[in-house]
Amino acid sequence: MNAFLGNATSLRQAEFSQLFAYRHAAFAEKLKWDSSNARDGLEIDEFDRPDTIHVLARDVEGKLCGCARLLPATKPYLLGSVFPELMNGVAPHSSEVWEISRFTSIALDHDVTLRRQTDAWGCREVTAATVAAVMEVGVQRLFRPNQA
Repeated sequence: MNAFLGNATSLRQAEFSQLFAYRHAAFAEKLKWDSSNARDGLEIDEFDRPDTIHVLARDVEGKLCGCARLLPATKPYLLGSVFPELMNGVAPHSSEVWEISRFTSIALDHDVTLRRQTDAWGCREVTAATVAAVMEVGVQRLFRPNQA
């Protein structure tokens, strides 16, 4: 698996189309998330902004096989805007806190590699001291220190 990151200025339109189609397949079709943001075969929301960092993963054949999204906690982000009750109504607002969202891949071994890549240079690239995320309990183990 080859993972790379980009934003609105560095990713091509074709890469964005593939990313949002992949997210639609993963979240709207497979996981059956009820999202008004999923239409026309694409899953995109208000948090996919020019400053959003996207992590994309491709398999050995070049097909998109995983993704993640990094959002700064200095601007609106999913946890702080949509799920503030999970933080007792006090979501972080700091340049040192970034949120990981829309994290998914097609296989567990890709999850582990994608998580490592996101940790290794995705968070370092944005100088994140702390990473926040809303995730299912089963995914949490991928984000525990020294796991996977």
